[in-house]
Parts: sequence; C-alpha cells; structure tokens
Amino acid sequence: MPSRIGKITKANDFSYIYRKGQRIVGPLFVVRYARIMRPDTKFAVVASVKQVGKATQRNRARRRIWQAIQRQRRVFPPTGYMIAFILKRSVVMAPWNDLLIAVNEVAKRLR
Repeated sequence: MPSRIGKITKANDFSYIYRKGQRIVGPLFVVRYARIMRPDTKFAVVASVKQVGKATQRNRARRRIWQAIQRQRRVFPPTGYMIAFILKRSVVMAPWNDLLIAVNEVAKRLR
C-alpha cells in the first residue's frame, strides 16, 4: 500500500462524486463517495466558509482530517473509491479520539 494518499483535484472528479455517488452523514462531516475503476482510492477534504468558518479554522480542520485519514488508511478500501469529506463546524473543536472514531466508522462502512 502506498504511503502517500491520493488526492482528488479535478473538478470532473468532484462533479462525478456529487452526481453519481452516495453519502454518509455524521455529526462531524458528510462523506460523499463513488466507486471508480481505478487502481487506487482517492480522497478530498472540503471545508467551506459557510460550514466551518474563517481560514484558520478551515485549515486546522483540514489538517486534522487529513491526519486522521492517514492514521486510518489501512482500514479504508485499498482500491476503487473516490471519497470526499465535507466538514461541518463541529469538526473544529471535536476531540481527536472522536475524529478518529468517526473516520474509522466511515472506512468500515465502505468495506
């Protein structure tokens, strides 16, 4: 398994996830995901001003989620998914263990 996490960067990929994908709603974030015919799983973290707040809060929330994804990487399916985490305001102040548990639950639902 590669140590580097694949990131979703193209607008077409995001629109595909929103158009064809499914979602999982949780207290800290909404996860949009879609099956793809690619050899890897790619991730995105979306933190909007409306949902999360100002730049420092958005950046902190993004860093925390990316770290949680990195820590729980082995639990996620190794191939065939595009997964976007759309953050809610509660993710900024959530305890680290709650964040790890929430990411782990998402990963288990995708398996």
